[in-house]
Amino acid sequence: MCLFARRDHCWTVKLASFQLCSLESLAQMDDLCFRIQIIRDMAFIYEPVAMDGPSTSVLFDWGSPTDNQATAMYIQTIIAGNNIFHTFTLPSKKDKAGQTLWYYIGAHVWTLISPMPIWQSTSEKGKRVFVNRLRKRCNGKYSENNLGQMIEDGQLEPFCVEVSISKQAELS
Repeated sequence: MCLFARRDHCWTVKLASFQLCSLESLAQMDDLCFRIQIIRDMAFIYEPVAMDGPSTSVLFDWGSPTDNQATAMYIQTIIAGNNIFHTFTLPSKKDKAGQTLWYYIGAHVWTLISPMPIWQSTSEKGKRVFVNRLRKRCNGKYSENNLGQMIEDGQLEPFCVEVSISKQAELS
């Protein structure tokens, strides 16, 4: 079982023990990539960054071009049959009770999109936030200066997924 939340509601979703282990392994990774696990029609994204728009949102994280390509192939293989997923995110911040819960954000149509010029359009303060977040995620494997330089040099780039609600997704 796994605990999930949406707004003021909490519930559990029954998952097999190997699926729970797979989800828990997302937190143990220290490489920099878009951390995702897809189970049936559910997509679980570990600590993504979100940019919300009026009708769509973009979920992204930083990864090497090689890791991003592998992630894209993983997602494309699965969405070949259906690109609508019940989408869950695990934010980096704990809730008011000090717990970390997966949040259900809804049934969404998933579309892989080209990397956006996020770094170039981010303020210096925002860049520091990204770098600090990445440093925590890789367990201090890289210094803040190294991470900033890796992004500047293109060794890390954003991996982006557009998620949107459509009439078809609302029915699923």
